[in-house]
Amino acid sequence: MKKFVVALIICLGAFFAYSQELYQSSDNMLSTYRKDPSDGYSWRQREIKYIFGTDRLTKEKLLSTIWVTDPLIEPQSILVFYKDDVFKIGSRQAGSVIQGKYQILENKLKFYQYKLDTRIENIYGLSGNSDTTIITDSDNLFYKEQLSIGKILYFPFGSERKNGEKVVFDGIKVLITDDRKVMNENVRFRTRPNTEASLIRIYQYSEITEDKIYSIKRGTIVDLIARTIEMQEIDGVIAPWYFIKVFDGYEGFQYGWVFGGFFVEYEKEKESEYWNWIVSEFKPKK
Repeated sequence: MKKFVVALIICLGAFFAYSQELYQSSDNMLSTYRKDPSDGYSWRQREIKYIFGTDRLTKEKLLSTIWVTDPLIEPQSILVFYKDDVFKIGSRQAGSVIQGKYQILENKLKFYQYKLDTRIENIYGLSGNSDTTIITDSDNLFYKEQLSIGKILYFPFGSERKNGEKVVFDGIKVLITDDRKVMNENVRFRTRPNTEASLIRIYQYSEITEDKIYSIKRGTIVDLIARTIEMQEIDGVIAPWYFIKVFDGYEGFQYGWVFGGFFVEYEKEKESEYWNWIVSEFKPKK
């Protein structure tokens, strides 16, 4: 009997350890979520079920998601709320940088009892004393709602825009176009949707060439984000411009515009073939 009890304890210990491990993450910020109401301030994975609406601010709404700054602005920060009135701000790379308390008063969110690190530039929006904000509708390209802390905007996961939505982005009328494609031609990468706009240097090819490259090469996988509503004709091709993101070759992405009409459908099983297309565009490094 004693051996049975010992074995049972060992099995239960292994089970609970395994169960807990299921909710762990190696990510410094995104691991710090609650799993259910009893967890409070914990290290378990949160399920993203964002509660829409800007007319009423509740703790359930804050806890239903995580909040991030605009992905177009680096470095991207993350804001996390916890059940026991704790908030954290930081990044995936650095982990938690600021920790304090929050409360909801008269439909407004207040941050307090936190310390700013005076050795770093404050890129999180907090003033150093206490800060109050509300949730509002957003004109951001990616998210529908936002919190503004000082001059920094935070957006909730779960409020992403959907395909076909019309948005005015950087003064340009666009349609949200969430898709993955592969370049079928070499196309210039630009800061604006016109042929006079500045070119963007592309860094993901650095392991192949030391040259400065400003065109997205044939075979490059690109994520479409939005396209212009207005069509344009260039060299006999009529198409919209697409705002896209491409892998930067390190840990992030680059964003910019390419003229449309030069994509093929992405197929995951052909990724090695796509890479061979890219390599064929360059002379080998010496």
